[in-house]
Amino acid sequence: MNMPEPSFEEIFQQAQNDKRREWLEQHERPSEGIDINTLYLDVAAALRGELKPVEPDTGSIRNDGLYLLYSGKVNGLVGDPESGKTLIGLAMIVDTLNRGGSAAILDLDHNGIMETLTRLTSFGADREVLADHSRFRLASPESRSEYLALLEDITEWTPSIVLVDSIGELGALFGANLNRDEEYAPLNRMAVQPFATAGSAVIAVDHMAKNEQSRSFGAGGTIRKKAAINGAYYEVSLSGREGFTRSRGGRAYLKLKKDRPGGIKDQSPAERDPIVAEFVLAPAGVSVPHSTWVFESGVTLAARNLERAETKALNVREQALEALGDSTLSTGDLKALIIEAGETNGPRQVAIIRSMVKDGLVTERKQGTSKFYTRTTQ
Repeated sequence: MNMPEPSFEEIFQQAQNDKRREWLEQHERPSEGIDINTLYLDVAAALRGELKPVEPDTGSIRNDGLYLLYSGKVNGLVGDPESGKTLIGLAMIVDTLNRGGSAAILDLDHNGIMETLTRLTSFGADREVLADHSRFRLASPESRSEYLALLEDITEWTPSIVLVDSIGELGALFGANLNRDEEYAPLNRMAVQPFATAGSAVIAVDHMAKNEQSRSFGAGGTIRKKAAINGAYYEVSLSGREGFTRSRGGRAYLKLKKDRPGGIKDQSPAERDPIVAEFVLAPAGVSVPHSTWVFESGVTLAARNLERAETKALNVREQALEALGDSTLSTGDLKALIIEAGETNGPRQVAIIRSMVKDGLVTERKQGTSKFYTRTTQ
């Protein structure tokens, strides 16, 4: 009796079964030695309220009491060269050590032991704490095997913070093309995520993309870099006119590009990519033995910027009124005086003119479709 020819679906399914059987013959059974019940998340406990939302709990503290990093998560600092990324990472380490925590630095950028320790001590880190192997460890691995040995040691130790500086050099160390998803994803799973899985707060330092279109996503390379961040991801940029120096300090914004747990974004300005904090570094002085800093909240920053804008508007208005004198000027000519006084923004020029009229400092007269302004006689 002739058997019917198998269908395409049957042939395909048989091939899949053969592949799976061949894989199982070459590898140990995936379930061997594993309690399958431990692989499922405890949904019942979550519904009973026994599992709480993840909140930021380590690193530096903003001036309103909010922590800026998550334990057990990969957090990121991304920015252009000399923007303050490493300085912020070191400040967070010093804050953590001074609270009794522990920290490890993997210096892949070869900043150097003396340079790193000089910066840490100038930030106020206790020399005895830095020398205590149970509290602080610094390494600069030169090979994959060295890095993996350090990974095993540090995950067993589980310090409060692990600073990986930088992701670009980590890729070079492992020969991974960071522009390719299929190469960065396994690198992150193997060389970065294990620190967080062990319980540490990871600070992954990275460089901004050079292409203008790509910069909105953050670091250069594959978008998988941002996807791999499961904590807080900050874009760091200078907020002062000059960069950071030992004699003058410096300022930098921390813009929140991603916050998977959501605890930091909930307490930040309600906007896309909010400026969560401004890192303000002050150098040591006569009465201050080491550098000091503050992470000012976005609310504090917004209030200060508003105060600055209001002060500038009052100064510009006063100069424009003095220049107006006894003249009668059109809207365009009055705007020209405001520009000379230092305000080049169109909407703010209009706001200044409206404030002059509202406060009775100038009289507005309409003539056809035009408006003219004369200083009000006191």
